[in-house]
Amino acid sequence: MNPSCLQKGIMKNQALILDFEKLDQAQTLKIAETVISCDRLSPERVISLFLNSGFHHVVQKSSPDFVAESAIAESMIQHPDHFLQFPMSVLFAEKNPNLDTERSHRDLSWQVSDPKEKRDLLTTVDEYMKKNATPQSLAQDAKMVVDEIITNALHHGPFVGSGITGPSSEQIRQSLGSDPKKWPQVFVGRTAERIFVGCSDFNGSLNLEKMIKRIQFAFISGPGEIINFGRGGARIGAFMMFECCTSFYAAVDEGKITTIVCGFPQRKSAKVRHEMPKNLHLIWRKKSS
Repeated sequence: MNPSCLQKGIMKNQALILDFEKLDQAQTLKIAETVISCDRLSPERVISLFLNSGFHHVVQKSSPDFVAESAIAESMIQHPDHFLQFPMSVLFAEKNPNLDTERSHRDLSWQVSDPKEKRDLLTTVDEYMKKNATPQSLAQDAKMVVDEIITNALHHGPFVGSGITGPSSEQIRQSLGSDPKKWPQVFVGRTAERIFVGCSDFNGSLNLEKMIKRIQFAFISGPGEIINFGRGGARIGAFMMFECCTSFYAAVDEGKITTIVCGFPQRKSAKVRHEMPKNLHLIWRKKSS
């Protein structure tokens, strides 16, 4: 393995793109505002850069979207609220993200007001993917991600810290309430080269470190080792999402909002997608103690 980088530690406004081989300089940097640029790192090593060193953004030169991913990382560092509020606008490189630009890049957008809507949502996503995703293995992966992120938004996010691990449909309805501004939003958009699927919920309860550790454990021990057959669910979903996509974006403003998006390349077989390098982007705005 011979990691390489786009630039040798050149400051770009607030973001710094740092060569993987110069990690010894990291102790003098603002870690969360540094983009690690590397090549051919395994998914486990990408994850370890966050867990062991605290880096929130890792982009890989051999990724076909390297330039775009670098720009996305810089945008997320410089303007984290833009991604939290208008994720698709940031992914589509809008200079002034707003509600109008966000709507224009969402081919599908669904506010979930009741757990019974999940089946119709997945049917709609399935029909969209059959028309717009190539090959069909991509359609299957994208649908799986939507299933996972809406399940998290409905069954897990509202109940963190409550002691409830297997909420009933009525408990989920109560957690959703009657304010549409608080309902989870599922969205899908595409370019000629990529498809993005994502979800925002307004709990802000996702613990990024725990999620990434779970993914790491699955890579090291095998996904079968983290399956939980109790009422809390399989707990394997985060690994499955990260494993099947090529770009993983997760942003949390604690107590306010969680946004997760997965990016997939078009016209690549499942095998090729699996072998492509992974890019990682995280925002974690913790509550001040």
